[in-house]
Amino acid sequence: MFARLFFIFLLTLSVSCSRSLPKTYISRDIPVPIQLKQQTVALLAENGKNEWHTYCAGVWVSPRLFLTAYHCAAFAKIMSMPELDREKAEEQGNKLDVVGAPISYGIDTSFSGELYASASEHFPAIVVAADGQHDLALIQVEGWAPDHRSAPIATIDPEVGDEICIMGHPSSVQYTFARGYVSAYRKDISQDQVDIHGPFIQINVGISGGNSGGGVFNSQGELVGIISFMSGRMVSQGFAISLPPIQDTINHYGASQKQASRTNSSAH
Repeated sequence: MFARLFFIFLLTLSVSCSRSLPKTYISRDIPVPIQLKQQTVALLAENGKNEWHTYCAGVWVSPRLFLTAYHCAAFAKIMSMPELDREKAEEQGNKLDVVGAPISYGIDTSFSGELYASASEHFPAIVVAADGQHDLALIQVEGWAPDHRSAPIATIDPEVGDEICIMGHPSSVQYTFARGYVSAYRKDISQDQVDIHGPFIQINVGISGGNSGGGVFNSQGELVGIISFMSGRMVSQGFAISLPPIQDTINHYGASQKQASRTNSSAH
């Protein structure tokens, strides 16, 4: 079961700054790869021998929240369960309730301008919202939030042919930057790994396991997509969840938090 689970996660993907952070604007003084690194999270799993490996990526969208792929959150949920329950949970696919699942994440805690740095510590977080149909999950940090840059979210989709860039952890090689282009938009596409639905951005850029949950950014460095899966039939073609589901996930969570706050205020 574990070999099959890890094989699925290798096929389905996981793909700007000063100490006064968080900021959400793009700085012309800092190269885009550095800015993307400073707003990218590494999702970490422990192998039972007190050794940690990176299995997915995430993108900061606020001081205490980051986005990732639902299937990355599902992996964390399954691994947190008793071993006897894991196979049954895996069979639930994108219907698994991942809200409340514990997540371990890391960032480049040196916050340096070097691209060769890696996530040197792991921190706790929890899944607070999830959309299995669109392969999205919103994660909230617990306790202290390390310094980071929050990604500015685009208001319009890039056009076909526009340049995009990604930052992720392909094959657990942390903080790997790549450029490509928008190849197409797909309302839906047949694929075997997970039961998810579009709209998708099809991107022509080199990605592999470990990029899942990472951001797709336009030429201005704005977030336009969250990487979901790669094509097993096309070379260098990946698929990312586009802006509308991303905006819906963030907005719905924000609205629920405001409602909860009003309810608590009325109760007092």
